[in-house]
Amino acid sequence: MLRTQPVHRFKRHFMTEPLATLRADKYLHHVRIFKTRTLATQACDRGNVKLGTQDIKPSRDLKPGDVLNIERGDLKLVIKVKAFPATRVGPPLVPEFYDNL
Repeated sequence: MLRTQPVHRFKRHFMTEPLATLRADKYLHHVRIFKTRTLATQACDRGNVKLGTQDIKPSRDLKPGDVLNIERGDLKLVIKVKAFPATRVGPPLVPEFYDNL
């Protein structure tokens, strides 16, 4: 069997313009705070994710500069949103998208 085009196993997504906002559940999943988007949604629904002192819904649009208080089991995180990835990023790239306070 002769192939005329190479087979690509992984797709790369390139954005020409950075995202201005992103849903809270997507952001938490994309920057690897939660393993799945469903877990991120459940954490928001339970009140484990706060913007300042206010509980947020999973559909809340986040902006750069927002400070999130996140409780995940015994772990408590306070992060400041810097930017938004288009897709889930690898661990080496995570520091580009939030500051751990």
